[in-house]
This record gives sequence, structure tokens and C-alpha cells, in this order.
Amino acid sequence: MQESLKSILIKLSVFSTIIIIIGASLFSTVFAQYYLPVFPFLLALFIIITAVIHIMLIKIKKNEMAKFARYFMLALTIKIFVFLIFLVSYVFLDKENAVSFLITFLVLFIVFLFYEVIVLNISFKS
Repeated sequence: MQESLKSILIKLSVFSTIIIIIGASLFSTVFAQYYLPVFPFLLALFIIITAVIHIMLIKIKKNEMAKFARYFMLALTIKIFVFLIFLVSYVFLDKENAVSFLITFLVLFIVFLFYEVIVLNISFKS
């Protein structure tokens, strides 16, 4: 059974909503001193990139499974470069908050990476 675009976006929306709720509760209580105003934009960047790459990989899987590994590596490389450009730009612009930004970024990167791997794994099993 092939996943539709709508189901992909619904899953990502639910996951993102959970991350937003967890992030808002943590940044309003325990980690209030580490909150950065760029957090919503960082989260939006992760959501958009995850959606675009996931949709692209599902379409490639549907049409040309033999080329999937190449496109997966290409998508991963592009994603890492986009994130790297964003990281370096922000750290140069706001050196004072660089450590909290990098930790927040790393946590979001790991969380969204696990999400992407799990969803792609489920998609391949169906």
C-alpha cells in the first residue's frame, strides 16, 4: 500500500505538534533561560526539510527502487549542507547563544532523524 501525500503530511503534522508541545513546556519551565527566539524558525526548517525529503524519497521508492540508495544519499547530503549553512550562519551572528543553539539543534536533528528513519522503515515494510 502506497502512502499518500496527505498521510505523510498528517503524520509529520502530528509529530511536529508533539515536538512543539514538548519544546514549549520545556522552554517555559526547566530550560527557560536557554530559550532562543530562533527556536520556532529552527523547528520550521526541520519540518519543511523533513517533509520535502520524505515526499521525494517515497515518490522515488514508488517509481524506481533501484535508484533509491543514490537519491537517499543525495537527499541526506543536501540536508546536511543546508543545516550546516544555517548552523554556521547563526553561530557567526549570535556567538553569545551559540552553545544553547547548537544543543537545541542537535536534539532536534536527532529527534527528526529518528522520525524519518522510523517512518521510512514502516513505509518500506508496507
